[in-house]
Amino acid sequence: MPKFPQRMDPLRILIFHHRAADASNLRPAMLGDALAARGHDVTIVGNGPGHRSSAWATSHGAKVRGFPVVLGHGIEHGYDPLNTWLRLEATQHATADIVHAFDSRPAVILPALRAVRRLHVPLVLDWADLLGGGGVLMERSGRLWAGTFGRIESWFEEHYRLRAAAATVISSALESRLRALGFAGPILLSRHGCDPEAVKPIDRGVARAALGLNADTRYLVHVGTLRERNARLLRRAVELVHDSHRAELLLVGGSDPRIDWPESVRRPGRVSYRDLQRFIAASDLALLPEVDSVANRHRWPSKANDYFMLAKPVVATDVGDIATVLRERSAGVVTAPEAETFAAGIGSLLEDPERAATLGANGRRLAETDLDWRRLAEALEQLYRTAVSSTALPNRYRMRAVEQA
Repeated sequence: MPKFPQRMDPLRILIFHHRAADASNLRPAMLGDALAARGHDVTIVGNGPGHRSSAWATSHGAKVRGFPVVLGHGIEHGYDPLNTWLRLEATQHATADIVHAFDSRPAVILPALRAVRRLHVPLVLDWADLLGGGGVLMERSGRLWAGTFGRIESWFEEHYRLRAAAATVISSALESRLRALGFAGPILLSRHGCDPEAVKPIDRGVARAALGLNADTRYLVHVGTLRERNARLLRRAVELVHDSHRAELLLVGGSDPRIDWPESVRRPGRVSYRDLQRFIAASDLALLPEVDSVANRHRWPSKANDYFMLAKPVVATDVGDIATVLRERSAGVVTAPEAETFAAGIGSLLEDPERAATLGANGRRLAETDLDWRRLAEALEQLYRTAVSSTALPNRYRMRAVEQA
């Protein structure tokens, strides 16, 4: 990753998130690495791979610290008390000019706030998914969970938002929700990014040969987890497209077990990232079937970034920011969130391969420009500098060096 022009005053940036610290494809890790490439001193705190605390560095020098999760699956994502305590202890020796919390669960927000208070620096708080209010909790776990432990998650999701000096959000719907809570500080719309240097388009024929796929079949692809309502929309649309165009679906990743997929759907399941790229490259079109739900309107489907990097034309339903981006950048076809219209959109591109190729090329151009992690990191640096230098910040969030100046 080539470096952008450097500023004379690098920042010390402390990033907290609640996922595995070695998950290199997550926004905190990718943005932290890109910021380190710009010359900043970056420390990223997440969950460790084992039962002991660990530390290492990324390719561009960002320092990574991982802390163990001991209570097993189900609560490890931000609620493990030992993990939280170890993070809190680690902040005793941390140094930073700014703290960025990627979430507001206990293991993230509590050590972040402790660091902010001890160092007298600004807090930036990220919002990447709507959990409560009919969001992910309802779709992921149902009404029972949403009405019990989900209430705790919802409380943590919103309670600390107004304590931040600045915010990052992954969607315009979350930006609107944050403003509705009364947040008056600067907000940066910071979507999931792309690494166009690491992921480049692959020849379709080469990809099909590597995967053992038929050279002449029309393939559609969907990658990632499919929740029930999205899966039902996709299943019906695939049936219609198979009847009209004899196209088959490559379903890469997990799907709701209640869905009975037809024989025209190939299900390789979870695969390596390299094979995931091959499945996308082997396809004619990439799909984003999203029903119109509260959760989908507030999220950004990161699978779209893989589609863009591999220059695949996208067919998506008209839900959330991704639909707006596809229209504005002419990178795909957008339809109503119904199976019949979604199938018609797929069919229109299968019948017009030249248009499909143009849309795919436009998506690749988007990956190389506005969604490049390096450009997103540049915008994030500007937000950090605004937060650090703002004289309008409350004293408890102002940088000590600014106060002394």
